[in-house]
Amino acid sequence: MKAAPEDQVKLLDLQVLDKKIAGLKHELATLPAGEREKELTVAREELQTEIAVAKSSKNDLSRALKQAEAEVSKVQERAKTQRERLDGGGISPKEMEKIQEELGQLATRQGDLEDAALDAMDAVERATGHLNELENRQETLEEELKDVHAEAQSESGKIQEDLDSAKASRKALAEEIPADLVDEYEACRRSSGIGVVEVNGARSVGVQLEFSVAEISRIETAPPDEVLVSEDHNVIIVRR
Repeated sequence: MKAAPEDQVKLLDLQVLDKKIAGLKHELATLPAGEREKELTVAREELQTEIAVAKSSKNDLSRALKQAEAEVSKVQERAKTQRERLDGGGISPKEMEKIQEELGQLATRQGDLEDAALDAMDAVERATGHLNELENRQETLEEELKDVHAEAQSESGKIQEDLDSAKASRKALAEEIPADLVDEYEACRRSSGIGVVEVNGARSVGVQLEFSVAEISRIETAPPDEVLVSEDHNVIIVRR
């Protein structure tokens, strides 16, 4: 590949901008407020799941309470009917005995059902208290998340401005360089983590790279407009 020496040199500036962009992105991603916001967001999702389970449990317990209360009312109504029959007279002694026996059974049944209803009521109260506690925690968490989000936005504002500026500069510079040369730089950067290295004589500048004798010979003898890609390190070599 051929490229004007001045275009090859521009790759060094392009790499500087790429490093700056990567650094700013890392800074944005690791802001203390940003990290806290991520933690709180996860906590909110977990709490929302817990609240959904608590609501479902409370609804189940409320239905059980209503059923128990309905059973109590049903037994009470039956007992009332039988007592009215008993008080009304006009029934045989045998029938009276059966009614009295049933009233005794109904009284026992009513006691058991009322105990069950009280247990269900206690369970509903506990479930309601637990749900209220979770919802209070959710309200507190939402307030904290709102504050932390505002803090994160404030912290990231200047960094985002610098990042946008660096990206714009990078785009403008890349447009000044032949596309195939930029593509080669990008390929090297993906492969080795370094797209381009400046070499003065046989020594790399800014990064410690050792070149083989054959590589040094290529560096020293290649025409200035030849794009050299190191066979030892898979980076573009820019000679100065």
